[in-house]
Amino acid sequence: MFHISQLKFVVGSIQKVNPFPSTLSVNYELIVEPEELLDKRYDELGHLDVLIKWTILPTHETIWMRMKDRKHQFPNSSTADKLVLPNRGLISHGKYIHEGKRR
Repeated sequence: MFHISQLKFVVGSIQKVNPFPSTLSVNYELIVEPEELLDKRYDELGHLDVLIKWTILPTHETIWMRMKDRKHQFPNSSTADKLVLPNRGLISHGKYIHEGKRR
């Protein structure tokens, strides 16, 4: 055992400051963007939900999000033109290009 008074104060001559990670905001919030739209579904009210894979997160961190909310939160996202709806058409910039009848 030793007493804290036996410790010597040491300050190095070079103090290296690590850069702030680009994936964190100044408020220490994680910054993520949609990377890919993996799937789609309609909720009980008929709203279109999409399964989103995020840029820096693993696949098990995907979430379902309403398409209009995704468009509002990420208006410049490149995923807007990547969702093809089988037998229903394509969503481009959050708008339906062509949509068939729902089953």
